[in-house]
Order: sequence, then C-alpha cells, then structure tokens
Amino acid sequence: MSFVICHWVQEFDSGLTLQQEAQAMKPIDCHEAMNLDGGASKAFAANSKILVPAGRLLTNVIVVYDAKNPAAAALQQL
Repeated sequence: MSFVICHWVQEFDSGLTLQQEAQAMKPIDCHEAMNLDGGASKAFAANSKILVPAGRLLTNVIVVYDAKNPAAAALQQL
C-alpha cells in the first residue's frame, strides 16, 4: 500500500488535475487509487510524527494499522 500526498502551499494554486495525479501514480506501479479531498482537511502522520498538519479540526480520518503499529485491542475485537 502506498500513500501519495500532493501538497501545494502556494496561494491561488489549483494543484494537480486528476490526469496529472494519474501520471504521477504510474511510475510507482499503482493501478488502483483513491483521490481524497485536500485543502485544509488534509493531514498526514506516520511513525508517530505529523508530516503534514491539518489546517483545521478533522471530524473523520483514515487510519492504517500494521504489525509495527497495531490497532488497540478493543478495535481488534470488532
């Protein structure tokens, strides 16, 4: 599983088009992808470090657990 963040910090920049995002995924051999909303609602953390901070409070998140960072026991029982 790979995560790619197209993080634009310039004001008034429209960022990448979906076509440009698709072209960026090809070199990493990605054949299926999901495009999520950006703007102030984007954030990214890995290995207990915030790499891209959110620009506002977030009400929903996508969390990926692995062997090194397992889910809490209560979540594993669901």
